[in-house]
Formats: sequence, structure tokens, C-alpha cells
Amino acid sequence: MLVLILGTGLYLQVRLGGMPMRKIGAGLRLVWSGRGGDKAHGEVSPYSALMTCLAATIGVGNIAGVATAVALGGPGAVFWMWMTALVGMATKYAEVLLAVHFRERDEKGRFVGGPMYAIRNGLGPRWAWLGSTFALFGGLAGFGIGNMVQSNSIAAAMQGSFNITPLVTGVVLTVVTGAVILGGIKRIAAVANWLVFAGAAMIAAMRYGVARGIFSNEAGLGTAGIAQAAGMSNDPVRSGLIGMMGTFLDTIVVCTMTGLAIVVSGAWQSGKTGAALTQAAFQ
Repeated sequence: MLVLILGTGLYLQVRLGGMPMRKIGAGLRLVWSGRGGDKAHGEVSPYSALMTCLAATIGVGNIAGVATAVALGGPGAVFWMWMTALVGMATKYAEVLLAVHFRERDEKGRFVGGPMYAIRNGLGPRWAWLGSTFALFGGLAGFGIGNMVQSNSIAAAMQGSFNITPLVTGVVLTVVTGAVILGGIKRIAAVANWLVFAGAAMIAAMRYGVARGIFSNEAGLGTAGIAQAAGMSNDPVRSGLIGMMGTFLDTIVVCTMTGLAIVVSGAWQSGKTGAALTQAAFQ
């Protein structure tokens, strides 16, 4: 699976002539200028859609994942995270572009999109089964990589640092998350806007070489396209440039900061791993 995901990213990077890497500066400018949307159709601004994606990726992978990678693979694991991010940017660009281009309106007039719509509307009705399959497994994956792993790491950190039982953490997370999700994409985006920048400085960033790099930035999973499809934009290319910045910010920026903290502090040789190693490094 890692070979397929990375291979796809490398193929897209070559076919795009290295454009995602050459347009990093342009992408960052679009992220900043797109905070208010571009007066186009959509539910939230492309910036808010990006923050929603970052809120999903900057978290447990950045705390425990990078620590595990450095503990098991040494400082060289950080290098492979960079390589993964560079090819992953092409994948993220492509999936967001397709999601916005092939999105559609639901019965309430809201924009919806993602790989399932891109497959059905792009490849034709006879491939609708593949889109349904993605939606099914994407939903199941949301419980695992999107909920179980995250909540488990939060509970472990809270118990280790403040002696709070996992049950209490679980109940609080359930209530708070439910309150956000039930508000729809606009409330999710609003909360994500606040969380990403309020918490990014505290949430240390790490990932597990190539494998952890993919898990960290979610390039290739298609989830970024689902959020970006709700963004206010009439230009899929512009949305793609903004969307690929999620991979750059998550892995190149956040994971690098955490990885360097672990390496330069010497904590990576302490025998600890996961979130405990990250905590030791920052202490």
C-alpha cells in the first residue's frame, strides 16, 4: 500500500512537471489571501476548508507518530517524512482539484464532493460502485484513524500528565466532538480555524518515516477533497494549490519541528517512544 500511495504521488509529481513543489510560495499566498473566500460558490472559504483538513491531520500523528519513527529509525526518519511530503503534495493537489471539479449540490443546495463523486461523475455511472465502496470504507476508516487513535493518544497523555482516567477523557471528547459535528461543516470549519492556530504551537509534530508521513498528512486518502469541495471557489486549480499546502504545513513544518526537538534534545536515545518521547523532548 505504501508503494502504491508513494508511487502515485511520484507519478503525479512527474506528470505535473514538479509544479506542486515550484508553487509552494504561490500556495502559501493563496492560503493567506483566501481566508475570506473568493466570492464564489460554496459553504466555507477555501482557507477554512484547509484548516478543517489540518485539524484532522495535526494531532496524534504529529505527537506520537514522529516520536515512534525517530525512536525506531533514528534521525534519518525525518528525512523520509520530507520525501513523503514532497510527493504527497502532488497527490493532495490532484485529489482536491478533482473533488472541486466534480462536486455537486445536494437536495438542500449545499456543495458536496470528494473521491466518491469524482469517481462517479468523472469515470461514469458504471464506476458508481467504486465510489460507494470508497465512501463505505472511508467512513469506517474515520472511526479508526480519525477517532480511535486520536482519542486513545489524548487519553494516554491526560492520564500520564494529570492522572485523569481514560473514561473521563472519553466522555468529554464525545460531548465536545458531538457539539461541533452536529453544527455541520460551517461549525466544524469555525472550530478548526481556532484549534489549528491555538494548538499548533503546543501540538508537537512527528511521523513514522514514510508510513508515518502518509498517515500524518493524509495525502492519498481523499479526505481533503471532501472538505475542500465545500470551499467557496469556482477554480479547482486554485483549490488544489491551497489544499496541497496542508501536506506542506503538516509534514514539512510541524513534523520537522517535533523531529528536530527530539533529535537535538537527545531524548530519542532515552528508550522512550510515542507521546512519552515527545513530552520528554520538550521537557
